[in-house]
Amino acid sequence: MKNKYTFLKNNLSDKKQTELSELITLYPTLGEAYRLKVLFNGLWDIPDKKSAAAFIDHWFDEVEKNKIQPFMKFARTVKSHLKGIINFVETRITNAIL
Repeated sequence: MKNKYTFLKNNLSDKKQTELSELITLYPTLGEAYRLKVLFNGLWDIPDKKSAAAFIDHWFDEVEKNKIQPFMKFARTVKSHLKGIINFVETRITNAIL
């Protein structure tokens, strides 16, 4: 698929942004998937655990409502690592060095 990276990149040129808008219009399910991706990326701007937990709960609800299988699988993965994700949001510390 020649447009794969249009959906994966976060900073798009004007031309790619136009292509993205056209693809989202043509393929509404793909548009919903992109919206869920962008929505999840908002998690990293949240400064505290309580807000992050509420945000993730809302994101889980959106995924459940849309029933897009890859996102449902990703949501299960997020749920299994939820404590670590929430802690990272507040501390910005990971165990990656290990």
